[in-house]
Amino acid sequence: MSASRTIEASVEDVYNAVAEPTAREEWLDGDQLSTRTMQRNRSARFEWGDGATRVNVGFVDKGTKTQIALTHERIVDEETTNDFKAYWRDSLTKLKKQLESS
Repeated sequence: MSASRTIEASVEDVYNAVAEPTAREEWLDGDQLSTRTMQRNRSARFEWGDGATRVNVGFVDKGTKTQIALTHERIVDEETTNDFKAYWRDSLTKLKKQLESS
């Protein structure tokens, strides 16, 4: 499943909000991400929970805005996929509001 948002914030601010665990706690309820790899201001890859699924996040610098695109992979059934769609949609909206209000 995938989700994306365009946020009126620098790519560095958006990347830091995702990459830094303490910053993630401010917008990601129930953070279960364990870092796999990161490329500063370009991408972040995580394992979710017990590692059965993975979350990949990409960042595109658009000047004063940043596009964040997220995929959650290896989800085994449609119901769980739908739950994650709602979770990530809400979480990215919360991130957008947080960064755009600061």
